[in-house]
Amino acid sequence: MSFEEKAEAVRVLLQTLSAKSSALVGNATNSYKNFVSQNPEAIAQVEKTLKTSSYLYEAFSKNYNNSIFIAEIVSAANNLFSYANVCLLLKEKRTKEQNGRIAQKIHHLLSVIEFSQTFIEISVQRIWNEKAKWVVIGAISVIKVILRSILLFYYDSGIQSPAVATLLSHSALMSKVKNEQANTADDELYVGKNSGIVMRTLATVTSQRRWADTEDTWLHNSSYLPSSKLSGAERIGELLHISRPLIHLLSMAGAGKSSLLPWITSLITDASSHVLLQRDNNKKKFNHFEQMELRRRYVGLALYLLRSPVYDQYTGPHLFSVFNYLSENIPLVRYLLDPLSGYLPAWQDVYFYNWTN
Repeated sequence: MSFEEKAEAVRVLLQTLSAKSSALVGNATNSYKNFVSQNPEAIAQVEKTLKTSSYLYEAFSKNYNNSIFIAEIVSAANNLFSYANVCLLLKEKRTKEQNGRIAQKIHHLLSVIEFSQTFIEISVQRIWNEKAKWVVIGAISVIKVILRSILLFYYDSGIQSPAVATLLSHSALMSKVKNEQANTADDELYVGKNSGIVMRTLATVTSQRRWADTEDTWLHNSSYLPSSKLSGAERIGELLHISRPLIHLLSMAGAGKSSLLPWITSLITDASSHVLLQRDNNKKKFNHFEQMELRRRYVGLALYLLRSPVYDQYTGPHLFSVFNYLSENIPLVRYLLDPLSGYLPAWQDVYFYNWTN
């Protein structure tokens, strides 16, 4: 057999193996899709078990840094698993418009980055050093600002929510639709285009469709509520919110971690974003998910008390003084506050440095 014939035989063999592997992967994927669609309760239970296990491990472990690292591994894996399942349940629209497909891919990329960001940063710090971690933090922040700015200005995405908040909204909506009535026909449910409220209609037609189909249809419609059109000032406000982590990192690089300037700069940026995104009664209200996101951002202002250097100089010392007083004067409270006192510095170091969430 000549060399050309051997090469042709190898090529045919590789093509055959590739085709069989693709068919095997495709069959496995389709089987899993069917299982997820028909057993959403079982999938949700697995997700809750993973999340609970990470919380329990973190609560009972005495090695705070290692427990946070392990918890982040489980949390990142669970969030990615949940996100994949939500996408399968929603059976995303495959729009024929190229722009729509690109926007979906950007959303997917942002979600994967946000779910794994903290784990990546902790891993880089443990493998290399603190400087390498900050390089990764800066690179991830730049990528997220660019991608979210493209969605804001090119695709009119409106007010954007972090991936975790969107995932929680999907899960809550799933429970809400299910509790409404598991046997309600698909045509008897209505989702408000702006409010996201799920309710039964006056239709009396019954349906024998499986619950997964009914759930999927209204999850899909609610999750794709049209984004509110933002005015010029509102776009600037949303851009300020998107850019806030990067603004904080840049100001911190110039003034130092112990300076109050990055803290003040971020506070001004956040407050300006809130003011510019406020709508009066004469304008159309934001949709349900956008209102939830604005409320989440407003409540998040309280986290400024846990951000350095205010936490290091003011909040932390006063908080630990209160913990010590309660532990000494109230029975059994020590068993709750002692682990919390140990975890607070570790949490503050891991989760409150670049203010993404």
